[in-house]
Amino acid sequence: MNYTTTHLEDAVDKLLNNLEIIHPSQLDIFIIAPRLGIDLIFSDTGTHFEGTTMYLNINLPPAELWFAFAHELCHIQRHAGNQLFLPMDFIALQEAQAENFALHFCMPTYLMKKIRLPNDIPAAKKVVASIFNVPVSAAEKRLIQIDNRVKGFS
Repeated sequence: MNYTTTHLEDAVDKLLNNLEIIHPSQLDIFIIAPRLGIDLIFSDTGTHFEGTTMYLNINLPPAELWFAFAHELCHIQRHAGNQLFLPMDFIALQEAQAENFALHFCMPTYLMKKIRLPNDIPAAKKVVASIFNVPVSAAEKRLIQIDNRVKGFS
């Protein structure tokens, strides 16, 4: 397989390796948040962050909660400022970046390479969703990203 990682994949892999994450079971809010100095507050309000405090909606299913954590982590780690004061196009850009970051963070390349997957995406997305505790829709997006990189698309 001819696969060249992106800068984002490399940055996520480096971050997780620095946190000593070596197995998908360690991709866990309660392992990663303390290692990054992030305080967690669970409530029934929307998911967001203020400084290094992340507010997570307790009503989300576990897979969606994990993905929401990764999405908000992108904002904490990679974005500055308050979206209330940003133009809508810039907010949309940040949200797309956070979605892409979450896909890579929840299903990092170096751990994806270690698993054996079925050859068809419908079966593979269920395996990935189960191993990485992500929504099936997120697993499918990540597998499509990988497939596109293998085929030479950006």
